[in-house]
Amino acid sequence: MIHDLDSRFGTTRVTECGPPGAPPVLLLPGAGATSMVWFANAAALGEAHRLLAVDIIGDVGRSVADGDPVRNVDDLLGWHPHRRYPSPPADVPERRGRRRAAGCTGWRCIRRAGL
Repeated sequence: MIHDLDSRFGTTRVTECGPPGAPPVLLLPGAGATSMVWFANAAALGEAHRLLAVDIIGDVGRSVADGDPVRNVDDLLGWHPHRRYPSPPADVPERRGRRRAAGCTGWRCIRRAGL
């Protein structure tokens, strides 16, 4: 399932797959890559997890940066529309007090997880 999520920075493309109700995993590409970087791993990861693969706004991919410019790290981290996601599995990490993220850039995942 594909979602285009609006924020003050523009529209973020998120591709969702995996069993409904399974623990979600947020998949973030590295700089200069798209969510498709996860293609080879999606089948295995998606057996037991709900995958949310994001095209980072302001980078390559299908997200459209047509709003406020992303000017700094706080904007980049604040852009993610995770609290407004239309599918219930996105709320699971908050309810369980756990967050799962995988990324080609460890820094982005650590900051997103609040560590």
